[in-house]
Amino acid sequence: MHVSNFRFALWALSVLLLVFATKVNAITYSFSVDSAEVTGQTNALDDFDDGVLAPWTNNPTGSLSFGTVVESGGVLTLSSPGYVDDVLSGLLSGLYIERSDVFGPSTFAVYPGSGDFTYTSTWLQALPESPGVYLGMGFSYHVPSTDLHEVVSAGIIDMPVEYASALGVSSGLMLFWASVAVANTDDPVNALAVSIDFEGLPILAGDVTDDLIFMIGCNDFNDVCVPVYSLDGGNTFLFPFEPKATNFSSAEAGNLHLFADPWIIPEPSSLSLLALGFVGLVFVGRKTGIKTR
Repeated sequence: MHVSNFRFALWALSVLLLVFATKVNAITYSFSVDSAEVTGQTNALDDFDDGVLAPWTNNPTGSLSFGTVVESGGVLTLSSPGYVDDVLSGLLSGLYIERSDVFGPSTFAVYPGSGDFTYTSTWLQALPESPGVYLGMGFSYHVPSTDLHEVVSAGIIDMPVEYASALGVSSGLMLFWASVAVANTDDPVNALAVSIDFEGLPILAGDVTDDLIFMIGCNDFNDVCVPVYSLDGGNTFLFPFEPKATNFSSAEAGNLHLFADPWIIPEPSSLSLLALGFVGLVFVGRKTGIKTR
């Protein structure tokens, strides 16, 4: 995986949801991934059966480990305690996210102009148990011409009421589909979100009856990606969101990352700061239709 993609992944996940927090509280969470796969222009599958995390890593720079990530018992588990990320500045100053992230090996890399591809991750049946907790997968890449790092991500979140209206969605459990572009990722002090596009579809806890499957399929020719979800182990699939345009055709390479990244709910006195984090950012309202097959 290209170093710039690693750097991007470290920051892009941190700015998917723009919030200000003044207090870090311990959060307990544990989510397990049964398998990860890429198909299309390349084919790679990891069912996490060998008990060895490598070549996946939660320490892509060699100096900072992102949370607790263990491969054991045929699954990859991302759990607390996570790395508390509170180093963003500018409009994102004061953001706290407790992160457990893992980044894909070179066998999971894809390249522009080399054909369509689909990333798939299968997670053991689970749900976020408190507001602010989310889990899922992302596809990230660096665009040299703009020096922006971009990510598209899909998963499940328990959206806190404090942030729902600002993101243009309702509170509570939902599927999410998001993209973000980040500037200055080589400078942690000044890393800033240039744009955010967030959509959500409310679900009920009872809708999740088996393993979770998240898929991101990308059309290399048209430069668009679309998510697919299953809440019942692959018996049915949901297509609730429209494709998002990407700049992957201008990128160096792309790769998969998996994450469980609860963010911290601020004290009430800090909620008035929330609006500052959205100045100049672009938001897209949620979609409400579901198609099944």
